[in-house]
Amino acid sequence: NLPPRPKEWELFGAPQAINHLAIAMPDRQSWLQKLSELQAKGVKFNLRVNHGVTHSVYINDPNGYGVELLYELPRELWEGDIDAGLNYLELLPTEGPEALKDDLENAPRFVKADS
Repeated sequence: NLPPRPKEWELFGAPQAINHLAIAMPDRQSWLQKLSELQAKGVKFNLRVNHGVTHSVYINDPNGYGVELLYELPRELWEGDIDAGLNYLELLPTEGPEALKDDLENAPRFVKADS
C-alpha cells in the first residue's frame, strides 16, 4: 500500500496553492489513447473539461494527488482571443464511452470582435 497524501501538501514551497499537477500529452491521439487506457483500468475521472485552449481529464494518482492530463488545441482555434480561450469551460461526462469522446471538429473558435 502507498502512504496517504500529507495533510499539508506543499509543492515547490507553496502550501496548498497548487491542487494538481498537469501533464501535457504530445498530441490529441496520445491523449485519447491514455484516457481509454485509464478508463479500462478503472481509474475514476473526477472531471472531463474542454477548456478553450486545452482539453483535459482530472484524476488522482494512487496517493490521492490531483493530476490533469491535457492536450493543447490547435493555435488557430484560440489565438484570435486568448482571454476568451482561457476563460472558456465546457463540462463533459466522466463515465462510459461519452467520457472518451473529443469533438475537436466542433470546438469553438475564439476571435476578437471588431471594435
